[in-house]
Amino acid sequence: MSAASRAAALAASPRTADALMPAAMLAFFIALSAQAGLFFDGDMYFLVATGRDIIANGLSTTDPLSSHEGLPYLSQQWLTCVVDAAAFDAFGRAGVESIYMALTAASAAFLWKASARYAGKEALGLRAGLLVAAACVLSMLMTRSTPRAFDAIALTACLLSAATYLDGGPKRALAAVPACSLALANLHGSMWPVALMPAACALLDGRAKGKRAPLLAALAAGALAACANPYGPGMLAYVFASLSAPALSAFGIGELSPASANTFAGWPALAMPAAFWWMRKGYPGPSPDPRKRWRVRMEDALLVGLWAGSLASVRVCFLLYTAAAMVLSSAVEARPPAALARPSRAMLAVNAAAAATLACALAACALSTHPQADATEKQADQAACAQALEDAGVEPGACGYASFNEGAYLEFMGYRPYMDARAELWCPEVNGGDDIAGEFLDMRTGKIPLSELLARHDFEFAVISADEQDYDTARQMEIAGMDEAYRSDLYAVWVRREG
Repeated sequence: MSAASRAAALAASPRTADALMPAAMLAFFIALSAQAGLFFDGDMYFLVATGRDIIANGLSTTDPLSSHEGLPYLSQQWLTCVVDAAAFDAFGRAGVESIYMALTAASAAFLWKASARYAGKEALGLRAGLLVAAACVLSMLMTRSTPRAFDAIALTACLLSAATYLDGGPKRALAAVPACSLALANLHGSMWPVALMPAACALLDGRAKGKRAPLLAALAAGALAACANPYGPGMLAYVFASLSAPALSAFGIGELSPASANTFAGWPALAMPAAFWWMRKGYPGPSPDPRKRWRVRMEDALLVGLWAGSLASVRVCFLLYTAAAMVLSSAVEARPPAALARPSRAMLAVNAAAAATLACALAACALSTHPQADATEKQADQAACAQALEDAGVEPGACGYASFNEGAYLEFMGYRPYMDARAELWCPEVNGGDDIAGEFLDMRTGKIPLSELLARHDFEFAVISADEQDYDTARQMEIAGMDEAYRSDLYAVWVRREG
């Protein structure tokens, strides 16, 4: 075969697609996210603020950031906070963005390669590869600037280890369970059960006959490993306390809503069961006895469980997408065709499109810069609010009213707001009895006046977003003894009147 023929065959090969598709997908997503500033969103502000406090004062069992003195608090992602704060203080916003770009890329690349290994093929092939690519993108959209990328990596590693063991692999394959559980307990504490999910579902698998003792041992080791965190066994219960907080659903946070309420992330999850069951016969492993072909398998239990969880919360969807990428990689007929003298035009077109996407995305990444001055309009307006407080003589450390993202930014700037993006912290089921969430919702629904809430907490200032303002806001501020210090289309800042 001539050099030209070999080049043409390589250009149209599924092996080329196996390399180009994940690379193009990752570069395109990272370029898009970098241009939009998605790697530094509202959550990042309280993560950096928490990390700074841990570095300066050590871990605390009470909240050091908000206006609520002595509020019980566990920094469930303490290690992530420390890394974020150190990166920001050393390299600025670009340092934090670089970490999350790399983490996002690593999670998707790991999922891609693990899917190929799980399916037992060197190359995923075109159809399965496109499914895995779609699942990777959906997962990355929900993990771009939070520790959830660690959750995706842990679930992928533990699913692969459990499948390896069930298919005749050594017991040491299950060592991934305690290792991932230990990592999650310190990086994203309340998500530590994610590492145990595949092994727990494997107990129901018909292939586990005579193999359940090592699986149980792996689960026990995983639970013990999760206890190796600064808060000890108390961290293990944190996730269940959070799930039992009914006030969370009333906040209107998108990722805490049912999947049916989220068009982009939710509806794909609701549509997946049909694909799961239709492709079920393609799972790896020996051909099942026809009389027992509907026996439960680990993949069935895991996917159905995650699908049911996504019905309650969109937050579970990214775990479902991660698991689906692994399972669908084997459920689709993905054997790469033999090398042909005449390259496949369809595969050649796919590879050419992937190569062009990769080139354009890499160029966009190279041209993308994010100094603080290039923040989005909302972030720039938040900075103007902080400047207005400083101009009015309100010093960092002062307590004031702000909610969610506005509160997180004020914490980042050194102020102590009423509330921030840590929604579960304001629920009595988590904080030990203070129903801050209920008080906030009563104010938003008009059961208590805003002026009464401000007086109750003796706030020195208030930062009110546009969606919180109404015809009565100015009168309530006058009653509370506050004067307007700044106003824009997004925010208004009031400061307590002197004397």
